[in-house]
Amino acid sequence: MVELVASALIPAMLMYTRDFASRFGEQTETVIYEFANVLEEAGITPEQFRRGIARFKDRAGLQPWTVNPAEFVELCKPQPEDVGLPSRENAFKEFCRHGRWPADHKWSHAAVYVAGQRVGHFALTHTNERDSIARFNKRYDEVVKAIRDGANFDDEVPTPAQAPNESRRAKPERVSADCAKLREQLRRAK
Repeated sequence: MVELVASALIPAMLMYTRDFASRFGEQTETVIYEFANVLEEAGITPEQFRRGIARFKDRAGLQPWTVNPAEFVELCKPQPEDVGLPSRENAFKEFCRHGRWPADHKWSHAAVYVAGQRVGHFALTHTNERDSIARFNKRYDEVVKAIRDGANFDDEVPTPAQAPNESRRAKPERVSADCAKLREQLRRAK
């Protein structure tokens, strides 16, 4: 891992960040060993390392600062998008928008619904955003890992046929008819 860090990560940091040379110029060897140790402890493979380098370069346009070893490990880890799932952010937004009436929505993936259900729609929409996102991401990561390991959650997603009472939305024509009926009853009562 030391060779990979020295040959790929350090040159990328020198090229893509504004602060690496000024922060670590004379301590490059120490930085190499620290990154290598943290990556090995996290079990990062060479393929994951290359994915991390690519993500590091992608983010450098918006965040041109050196990452610490823990941040780089996160860049190396598999992301939901790597297996065709929505990003954490998109999954969170989708569940918050549609989790209250899950049978009325065609979910982008069963993982979104299952992760949200494991936290609960009320818990996600009635706590502060930072805690909600952290709780959802934890459950979503668990579900994504299970899917990568071969799990299938398609049977857990409700459909209108499975949950006929799930949707409590009134049909507009029914509301109009009920209102007309009540108006008539009130008019007669006078």
